[in-house]
Amino acid sequence: MNWIKKTFGSPFKIYLFGIILFLGFCVIGIPILSIGHSGGEQVPMTLIAYALNYFIYGLFFISILTSILFWIWFKKYWYINLIIFILTGVLIVPSLVSEIYDDRQPDLTVKYLRPVSKAVFLKDSLNAELAIDCLIVFNNRLYGGTDVNDGVLDTIIYSPSGNQIFIIYANKFESNDLGNDLDPAYFSANKRGKDNEWELEPGLNKVQLSGSYQTIKELKEAVRKFYFNEYKFKPSDSLEENYFWKTKKDR
Repeated sequence: MNWIKKTFGSPFKIYLFGIILFLGFCVIGIPILSIGHSGGEQVPMTLIAYALNYFIYGLFFISILTSILFWIWFKKYWYINLIIFILTGVLIVPSLVSEIYDDRQPDLTVKYLRPVSKAVFLKDSLNAELAIDCLIVFNNRLYGGTDVNDGVLDTIIYSPSGNQIFIIYANKFESNDLGNDLDPAYFSANKRGKDNEWELEPGLNKVQLSGSYQTIKELKEAVRKFYFNEYKFKPSDSLEENYFWKTKKDR
């Protein structure tokens, strides 16, 4: 670590170097890296977001590192590192806690018995696959662009009383360079029609898992972590804000 002290001489120069590096990347690096990429303004904004994130983390660790390496300086100007440590920590810690919370292994033990018979479940599964295929055909005609080849049914969850249903599936896109081979989506319904078929509706954005996945395995892992870590399905949790079976008005 002595080379850091010899190279920079003081924490001020390290902070200044980090600021210059960040601004230089934003002014010079981002325009260069954005050349030849599709997506318009999205690519530069994404790069800026990543750069800002690394910059904040950098300041956080610099405030810790310089407190150790430049002890004599720190005893005199300790409040500078403290302010930087607190400001960056306020931004970093909630994000880290959220990542750890979201990435934990979900509890997949059965919380209650399936409220419908196997025959009803199989019929609901077939109707769900038909609804997915119909929606894909409709969207391909309506929106154009990269077509969805087919849908992959993943999970069907009934409410404890069996009067609501939640169906997770994935849209499988044609091969492209956008990285969105598989996009998760879902249907939900709170009533059946005259032929005892669910009147399925596309999922609400508030409880929708976003992102794109390369393999079914990756998608399944992400789906289970998101829905089973984020939401509750048991009747005992009905008063909780994240109780999944709340009505649209409740949300």
